[in-house]
Amino acid sequence: MTELEEGFTASGLPNYMLEGTRRYMRDHRPVGGFLMALFANDLRETVVRADKENSAALQQWLQFLNFYCPARSHGSPAAVDAWLKKGHNDATR
Repeated sequence: MTELEEGFTASGLPNYMLEGTRRYMRDHRPVGGFLMALFANDLRETVVRADKENSAALQQWLQFLNFYCPARSHGSPAAVDAWLKKGHNDATR
């Protein structure tokens, strides 16, 4: 189990969100609307797109991002764009 996966589990996040989180963090791939809004630090869209389980876990999501995810991977739309481009650039080498 990777540190990201351990942090995900320790944070008590919904298990069905792990694959999308891993795809974004490890593979630099776009994922669903809730996660993309969360990573972009768009509170309104995050709340609007959250299902019941993710809505209840918003504090855990923020702690997970803060403690287990690379700082460059989230925080603004520009950070998300750069993160996704990094994966695209890495894949073309």
